[in-house]
Amino acid sequence: LSEDTVASIYDSIRDDMELRASSQNRMLTVTFPPDLPTIPADRSSLSEVVSNLIDNALKYSSEGGLVAVSANAKDNNFVTVTIQDHGIGMPGNVVGNLFHKFYRSHRSRETVAGTGIGLYICKAIVESHGGKIGVSSVEGEGSTFSFTVPIYASVADKLQANDHTNAGLISTGDGWIKNHSKYT
Repeated sequence: LSEDTVASIYDSIRDDMELRASSQNRMLTVTFPPDLPTIPADRSSLSEVVSNLIDNALKYSSEGGLVAVSANAKDNNFVTVTIQDHGIGMPGNVVGNLFHKFYRSHRSRETVAGTGIGLYICKAIVESHGGKIGVSSVEGEGSTFSFTVPIYASVADKLQANDHTNAGLISTGDGWIKNHSKYT
């Protein structure tokens, strides 16, 4: 993992995200504070997470809908990245299953193409960076996906002690993906 910024990770996919938004007639806003702390990142993996979450938000938004991407560091040890849409939203029974491999609700299977593996992989990548991912949603009002990544300064010692691998960042115990560190 290397010291990086959320803004530069997004910049690596910016053109693709803007093209997807415009081709689907959606509005995309991205706001990152200039003083956001750096994070330990495998840029390719985290850009995949951000891309997948934005792509999902675009797919499940209404024509002309807004998808807002933002980040903050309200917690001293983590940067939180948030992707919010005002689309179709989800009922509670769907939210509880979202991060399971191959899960797709009956409604999304009927209306949107996909395999049901994207959010499962996002969860594995975020956890392999020492963070967490979650969602809140109201049916008919939209969804907000958020994930955290440690602030680089809070884990720099662990990274140096482990040759800049994620070994010191992954929490063990209730891990539902036993080998998820291999995803970064």
